[in-house]
Amino acid sequence: VNLKLNNRCKELERSEIDLKLLREKLKYDEEKNTEESCDFRVKNYLKNRKLVKKLTGITSEDFEGLLLRSSDAFQSITLRESTRIRSNHAESVISDQSQLFMCLVWMKHYPLMSVFEAIFGVQERSAIRYINRTIKALQIAIGDEIKWPTDVEFSGYIKEFEAITENKFKGVVCCVDGSEFRVIRPT
Repeated sequence: VNLKLNNRCKELERSEIDLKLLREKLKYDEEKNTEESCDFRVKNYLKNRKLVKKLTGITSEDFEGLLLRSSDAFQSITLRESTRIRSNHAESVISDQSQLFMCLVWMKHYPLMSVFEAIFGVQERSAIRYINRTIKALQIAIGDEIKWPTDVEFSGYIKEFEAITENKFKGVVCCVDGSEFRVIRPT
């Protein structure tokens, strides 16, 4: 009886291991299909120049230039990430092109994540990871172009604003009107 119980326990352990491996394989296949689907969708979107402009706010040529400028940054981030990934964790990343496109669409339109998932076929958690990753890459690639003005530049802005407001706002660079008006998103 003990021998039968021991054999049965071993069979159950083997079947649990098989189930665990099967679950991991299915999860990996599902992620892979999602990523391929996202890359496929983005490639189709990029074929339509007008759609690229409407969705991202930049031309197809500017998009390709930005992708080229940020490719080294994506590679360095990938290198850093690969050193942190555990050996039993499958790395899943869609193409840099898809990540950049997704991020630009998100920055221009800031859609609900449910809409974002429908457009790109990527789960919310993955989409957030890709967007954060792309923002880091853009900071590395074009960080020197986006900067806070120097003191001299600020002084110039203050003088310009004072001239526009006829010196009603001394030492102010700009102001925001808090009135509530329906505003159509700029294109």
